[in-house]
Amino acid sequence: MASFYFFIVLVCRKKSSQQSIVLTLNYKKLIFFRLLTLKILSIVFLITALSHGQKKADTDTRAYYDWFDGQTGVRNKQIYNGAAYVEKYRTINEKYKFFTSSEFLNGSVVFDGQPFYELRLKYDLYEDQLLLNSKGAIGTVIKLNSDKVSSFTIGFHKFINPQQKNQSAAEVSGFYEVLLKTSYFTLLKKNRKALLKKIKGDLVYYEFKKDDENFLFYKNAYYTLNKKRDLLRLFPEFKKNINSYYKTSRNTFATDTFIKALLRNIEQELFNQKIEPAE
Repeated sequence: MASFYFFIVLVCRKKSSQQSIVLTLNYKKLIFFRLLTLKILSIVFLITALSHGQKKADTDTRAYYDWFDGQTGVRNKQIYNGAAYVEKYRTINEKYKFFTSSEFLNGSVVFDGQPFYELRLKYDLYEDQLLLNSKGAIGTVIKLNSDKVSSFTIGFHKFINPQQKNQSAAEVSGFYEVLLKTSYFTLLKKNRKALLKKIKGDLVYYEFKKDDENFLFYKNAYYTLNKKRDLLRLFPEFKKNINSYYKTSRNTFATDTFIKALLRNIEQELFNQKIEPAE
């Protein structure tokens, strides 16, 4: 299977060495070729996943994209086309508005339906805006078009853009971190930061305070999940289990670890009662 994958890559490499047809194609044709090849490889990777595991298939997919983008420079013509980012808020301490760090971190993005790897990313939680460092540490910072970003990763954290199209108890918009995904439900976290203006003598600066919120995608709808009563409203049949878990753990919704463990407990109860997951 691996030999067939590398056969496709070698064919592309041969074209590249002969003044590559790919390199002379215009932008739209490059994107078309990238998508067409992905469709072909997806069949190969599906077979690979069945025989060698999903992780091996994912690695092969990433290897193809990294090679293709390196040969064609298509990344510079697609994902890097965006508005320049200008910082509006001066900060003087660690109370910044970004996710995890104020520095750019390694990540990946699915942009306009296509994955891009080995990017330097920063997530602005106040503006709900994903930023891309275009040319290293001193390069131009670009604001990615959020409507075209379906998902991205920063380190080991995965984010999705639900782009809600159904009737839910809670409205969702923007990017959400995936904390837990099961066959029954998905726990999402809306990482937010609120703006605080500070004045110290003649100095005006800003600080940002966490203002996170949890959501549960369950039975094809989104629900807020910030308090115990939210959970009881969704799963009244498990009231005894939920109350017991609270007493045993002596914890609250304040930690991601607690809510994930509690939901895994509910997932097991749903499974034990032979309740089928929603389509």
